[in-house]
Amino acid sequence: MTASDLIKASIRLIGAYGPGETPPAEDIEDGLQALNMMLDSWSLDRTFVWALTRENFPLTVGQASYTWVSGGNFNSARPLKVEGAYVRNSDGNDYLVEVYPDMAKYNRLTGKTTQGRPYILFYDPQFSSGKVYLYYVPDKTYTLYTDAWKPVTQIAASTTALSFPPGYERALKYNLAIEIAPEYGVSVRDEVAYIAKESKKKIDNLNAPVIVARFDSEIPASVSTGQSMNITTGE
Repeated sequence: MTASDLIKASIRLIGAYGPGETPPAEDIEDGLQALNMMLDSWSLDRTFVWALTRENFPLTVGQASYTWVSGGNFNSARPLKVEGAYVRNSDGNDYLVEVYPDMAKYNRLTGKTTQGRPYILFYDPQFSSGKVYLYYVPDKTYTLYTDAWKPVTQIAASTTALSFPPGYERALKYNLAIEIAPEYGVSVRDEVAYIAKESKKKIDNLNAPVIVARFDSEIPASVSTGQSMNITTGE
C-alpha cells in the first residue's frame, strides 16, 4: 500500500468521491499533508510510537553536555524523550544510567564538573536541537546507549510505500478520514467515527507502558515481602 492508496481510501470513507472515482492530484497532496500532520501529532503520545530507538554514541572525556540533532554531537534525529540509558566502558562492562525527568531535579545536583563514570542523564528536548547533560562528567572513554522516543517519520511523497505494525493501517485510514472531512464540508458517519476511536484504542492498549510501583526504604518491609498491610494504620 502506498500513501496515495491510504489517502484515497480515507476520502472514500467520507463520501467525497464514489467507488471507482479517482480524486484529483491536488486532493491527494492535501491528504498527504493532513496525514503527515496527524502522524506528527501522534508522535507526541508515547502509546502511538510503536518502538523505542536504541542508539549508541561515544562520549568525550571532560565533556558534560552534548547536542542531539542530525549533525550534532549525537548525530541523529532529535528525540522527544529518552526512556532509558546505560554506559559501556572500554572493557565491555555496562552500567545503568538513571534518566532524570526534569531540569529542576538535575539542577539540585552539586559538583557538576566532577569527573567519573556517568550515572545520571538529563535530556532537554530543546527545539531544534536536543541537549543531553551527564553527571558525572566522563573521566575516560565510555559509550552511551540510549532508548529514545522519536517522532514518527514523515511520509515524503504520495507514492511512498507504507509499512506499519499490525493495526496501524486501519487506525490511520479511519482517523485520516476524520482529519480531512472538514476540508470537504462533511461530517463522518457514526460507524466511521466509532472505528477510528476503537482502532486507535487498540494501539493505545498494546503500547501502554507497564506501571510498576516503587517503594522507598522508609515504607515497612511487609510491603516488599508480599505480606499484608493495613494502609490505614500502616501495620
